[in-house]
Amino acid sequence: MHGKQRHEKKTDTMEKLQELLTGMRYGTLELTVHDGRVVQIERRERVRINA
Repeated sequence: MHGKQRHEKKTDTMEKLQELLTGMRYGTLELTVHDGRVVQIERRERVRINA
């Protein structure tokens, strides 16, 4: 992969992470990495209810 393509992929990944984090108050993001590249992102969000 060329340098420019690699930079675009990193930028796309970072933008996606920012998008998934926006508005999240409680939860986790799990990254799956293969051969040094992020191939999957899982988002689990918790909803806290005050009793």
